[in-house]
Amino acid sequence: MMPNRLGVPGEQELTGHGVSYFADHYGPTAHGKNVLVIGEGNSGLQAVQEVAPVAGQIHLLTRGGWTGDPDRVTAVGKFANVTMLPPATILRIEGEENVERVIIKLAEDESEQTLDIDLIFIEIGFRPATGMISHLTELNDRGEVIVDRENQTDSPGLFAAGDCASGTGKEISIATRDGARAALSAKRFVRSRSSEQAGEAE
Repeated sequence: MMPNRLGVPGEQELTGHGVSYFADHYGPTAHGKNVLVIGEGNSGLQAVQEVAPVAGQIHLLTRGGWTGDPDRVTAVGKFANVTMLPPATILRIEGEENVERVIIKLAEDESEQTLDIDLIFIEIGFRPATGMISHLTELNDRGEVIVDRENQTDSPGLFAAGDCASGTGKEISIATRDGARAALSAKRFVRSRSSEQAGEAE
């Protein structure tokens, strides 16, 4: 899986220099810093909960309001160092060698504001890294490989499982089950092809 990006000026250039997509890995680097967390869902809220105990100040920004669990929204609001910004969009990220500031546009009146920021966590979801096989099999509108009940794609001999495959539930237990089923389906496919080739040889 690959993180979704904002696609704004400065994001790519400053990735790894203050722009991050993994608060669970890089949260400790927020010690004493001014942090911006972008994301209205549970991922963004969880990032705040992980970073708030060590960060200096946290700004939490959503593009269109909260979609995360109400209890988690309430819990995040109790941190004294967390400011929940009104809905806004990111215009650009600025800085020389590292992130220094972020320019946002408020949704309410389209006015621009500048935030002095040291570290940004972008938590707006992930997408499957399936571009390398898009010419081999059909993908859905989310970029997932379309599979049937046996995890077979529309390309004979090509199977898919886990987060990159279509279906509900993106959890480890489900991915493990689907991976096992895909392996068994692949085994049956290879055996059937071997039998066919053996029959042709005779």
